[in-house]
Amino acid sequence: MNSIHTTNELQLKDNSQAEQNRVRVIFEELKARATAGQELSPMEQEFFCRAVNISQLNDGNAEDYPCCSSYIFKMLYLAYAYDLSGGSRYYKPVMGRKEEVPRHEVNTDIAYLKQEADDWLPIVEKGNHSDQDLQAMAKEARYELKQLKKSTKYLLSGHRLRQAQIRRILLQTKFSYLVWLEIQEDSSQDDFILTLDGVDIEITPVSFFHIIGRHYALRDKAYYSEKSGHNESFHPRNIHKRLKTIFRKIDVSGVLAGEPIESIGFRYKGQDYLCWIKSKQKPPVSGNTGNISYNRLETFYLVEDAQELQKLEDNYILGEIDDELSVYVPL
Repeated sequence: MNSIHTTNELQLKDNSQAEQNRVRVIFEELKARATAGQELSPMEQEFFCRAVNISQLNDGNAEDYPCCSSYIFKMLYLAYAYDLSGGSRYYKPVMGRKEEVPRHEVNTDIAYLKQEADDWLPIVEKGNHSDQDLQAMAKEARYELKQLKKSTKYLLSGHRLRQAQIRRILLQTKFSYLVWLEIQEDSSQDDFILTLDGVDIEITPVSFFHIIGRHYALRDKAYYSEKSGHNESFHPRNIHKRLKTIFRKIDVSGVLAGEPIESIGFRYKGQDYLCWIKSKQKPPVSGNTGNISYNRLETFYLVEDAQELQKLEDNYILGEIDDELSVYVPL
């Protein structure tokens, strides 16, 4: 569902009374729609549910509104993802402050997350979603679960620990899926198209879930992975726009003109990254016949492996684009 309000409209610009009045009008409109059971877009949900939780008026709590179910899940996932056992100290934002969660509330929240994971499993196991976003997410989640079940850590674990490892992946993939919905709403179709030397490269749901599942979520992995992660230079919610800016700079520089695009390496803010691109086929648009060829971003990651770094050093030279960005140009 597309938002009635733009991202800019849903942001509080300052603490002036006029600005607070402006966002309160939007809040009241969203509250009326939520109370009437009307659907809110992902961005509208995020704005409304966060505002409910910090409101000092008689607006209730996020739990009072069914439209806040995704928001509640995301907030609890972020609070507990690093340790789903319930045995750590946990913190939540309360009216702008970070407060430790009481033990009884921890137990309730952990039980909720376990149920969310169990409810998500049939969605992951389904192999024929008509929604292509769900289809891409489910395929990646099944890959992650397959890798888990082959790992030594899983095989040597008892039943309870195995279930915890499975739930960790299920919760991570649900969180990624909800983030992807927000990203789509806050982006234009062009934001997902990288262009290099006259060639378009598409960032698809498959690209996103592959990158997030196999690289960004390393700290949540229940099994050992040799994949490289990412740092704060590439936030998951902004990865497509950051890459688009980088590819535009590389394209304008002309340093890769005429070069193959199967792999693109660059150094950004002192760290090395690789993009891998593959030619793929997709169904035709309505009224046409025959599959359409296109280029898809397969994966993108921070290069930390010593052998990969050595290959870059041996086979490429660094061409400086600006103070932050250099690109690996084949020798």
